[in-house]
Amino acid sequence: MSFRIKSFSEYRGSENISESLRYHIDNNISIVESIYRPGSRAHIEIIKEARELWKGGNLDLDVIDRSILESTELGDIGYYNGKVVPIDMPIEVLDQISEAKYKGRKVDLNKPKRNSGSGTKYVVYVRDTKKKREIKDE
Repeated sequence: MSFRIKSFSEYRGSENISESLRYHIDNNISIVESIYRPGSRAHIEIIKEARELWKGGNLDLDVIDRSILESTELGDIGYYNGKVVPIDMPIEVLDQISEAKYKGRKVDLNKPKRNSGSGTKYVVYVRDTKKKREIKDE
């Protein structure tokens, strides 16, 4: 059984709207449960379009979507260290390990190198997440 948050009760505007926003309205899909991957360009664009229509009084939203648009700047973009980033978009930050030890010596992870030993021409050291150790991938 799939539980979906209902949204977009009515669109009252006379201007054309995007196909993706029309799909959300026709299928009562909430901004919270967008069909696009969170943080993707399409996800940000549909939220931005919905925000503009809602502010102009052309789009009725349910309580959840309205509270999100009232309390956040979701759908807007900003600049951080010269890069374009979505504002108020939670992003999971994973710790990336770039160096590790393999058989007692330091190696760079996920960087192909020429193999000085026998076997293949190139070698890549990667992290084995199941055993939490480094392995040599030839």
